[in-house]
Parts: sequence; structure tokens; C-alpha cells
Amino acid sequence: MTSLYDLVRRLEVFENECDLVEILRDIGATLEFDFCAHGIKAPLPIAASKISMVNNYPQSWVTRYTEQKYVTVDPTVSQALQARGPVLWSRELFHRSPEFWNEAKDHGLNHGWALASWHASGAIGMTTFSRTSALISPTELRAKIADLTWAATAIHQILAEKLVPSMIPRQPLTRREGDVLCWTADGKSTEEISIILGISARTVNFHITNAIKKLNCVNKAQATVKAIVLNLIPVI
Repeated sequence: MTSLYDLVRRLEVFENECDLVEILRDIGATLEFDFCAHGIKAPLPIAASKISMVNNYPQSWVTRYTEQKYVTVDPTVSQALQARGPVLWSRELFHRSPEFWNEAKDHGLNHGWALASWHASGAIGMTTFSRTSALISPTELRAKIADLTWAATAIHQILAEKLVPSMIPRQPLTRREGDVLCWTADGKSTEEISIILGISARTVNFHITNAIKKLNCVNKAQATVKAIVLNLIPVI
């Protein structure tokens, strides 16, 4: 039988979405869950971040969840992000959204466990293990908490590395472009940056313009924020 570790490491070499779904299903099955789901929220754009979700849920539920934009009302998402620790599905968790809870159960999602994770890129993710029958008992949780936590965290780290770059296309900045954005972030004017770096104001603006284009931004303020979020600004 393939170990949990080996299954998770298969995520590093999946070839397509179908392959990814199959791997997540196998990870869930190893932990005795029917379903495994993972969602990634890209760090940018800040006001309307892109969200990528992959799971082996029934297609009817995936379609319903997407069409109704349930991610905005799903209490497992908001609770996991606030708790910064595991969230166990319960009646209390869904008490403010009983219709959503009943719909989920109608699709076979009755018992679940979720954990939010953070990646160095700024991407936030949540991994959920759920099943149709068998309540998740305290005894089971104590026995599986280490494996569940490790698997959820590893899934996010691996998928963030593979998926986030395609969610936020970018070109690398030169050292000088990073320098001028770094000083811009500190509130320095073009003239002040030119003195600090020993270059002309025209050259400073040249580097800022290039950075704006590379980061697909409309002005230096947006470019500076994006560079910070993506860890592109160097430490001076």
C-alpha cells in the first residue's frame, strides 16, 4: 500500500487536473475520508484575489458551490482562516447557514475536518477531508491529527509552488528595479531615490517604468504593493 508521504509527494509531478484530483482522492482514502479538497487564494489582486479549487467532490456539488459562490458564505472557510488551526464540522459551525449545510449533506458531505495554511508567496490555502458516513470521533482525531495536519500543510505548500505562478504571471525584476521600488515603499521621492542610489532622476523613472510594465501594473504605487506581496523587493 502506498504511504501517505508517497501520495503527497506525487503532487510534485502531477500532469493534469484529472491526475491531481485522483491523487487528492487517494490521499483522502488513505486517511479514511471519501473526499479531499484544496483551495488556494492568490495574494493578488488584493481586492479580488483569484481562487483555484480542486477536489473529488460530486460534480453536482462542485457546480452548485461555484454557481452560488458559496465560498463567500461557507463557514468552514471563514472559521479556518480565523482559527489558524483545525476546524471540525459541527452543527454549531453551520448554525448561521443551515440551508448551505443541508445542501452539502444532500450531496454526501456530512462529516469533515479542515485546516488553513499559508505559503511564503502570500497564497492562502485550505485543505478539507470529508466523508459521507461515520462521525469523526475524538479518538480518531487524536490518532490522526498529526497525519491530517502534515498532509494538509504539505498539500498547500506543494500546490502553491506549482499553481500560484500561473495565477499571477510576472517577470523577474532586476536588482535596480527592486531597489527603486524598495525606496518608493519607504516613501522616498524620485529625487531622493536618485541621491540615495547615486543615479539620475531620469534613470530612477526608467527603472520604475520597467517595473510597472513587468508587474503588469498601472502606476508605481500598485507596482510597489505587488512587489512587496510577491517578495520581490530586496532588503537594502
